[in-house]
Amino acid sequence: FEITNNGAYTLYTKCKDANGNENERDYYIKFQIDPSPDLTAPTIELTDLINGQYISANINETDFNIYLNEPANCKWNKNDTRYSSMSNSFDCVTNGFEVTGLYYGLYNCNTKLLNITQNIDNNYYIKCQDISEDKNTMAESYKFTLKGSVPLEIVSVGPTGTIEDNTTTLTATT
Repeated sequence: FEITNNGAYTLYTKCKDANGNENERDYYIKFQIDPSPDLTAPTIELTDLINGQYISANINETDFNIYLNEPANCKWNKNDTRYSSMSNSFDCVTNGFEVTGLYYGLYNCNTKLLNITQNIDNNYYIKCQDISEDKNTMAESYKFTLKGSVPLEIVSVGPTGTIEDNTTTLTATT
């Protein structure tokens, strides 16, 4: 099944609930694809990690998902550069029947962000290019930051020695 411009389509569906009850009638959805050309680049609507969040110490890579408003191919780089020069790719859903249930059907792209360094802001620059004939590409990179953290170290504890009181306050300094 392929959706093309100027195409008119009818999809038939039948529903069944968790108890096995089916609807008696088939339902259908009729739609037509807008014949006008695609003039806009994809937009990153959502990410599964929070931009600017801290990442656990001693973690140097993490899985990462972005969610787009249209099917696209996406890449990322540690430097802000043009799309064709970006060296890391996302694995993106480009089929309209595989959209997520998030925000009325977004297109998921996933990758693994690499080279996370402790104690600094790790910046990643993302650009996406839609899959239309026009290959509309994001003009500006989407900057995504993960803050590298360092392991906690306990530098002092208290009290020390023998404790004979049941109301003692324990302390730890990191």
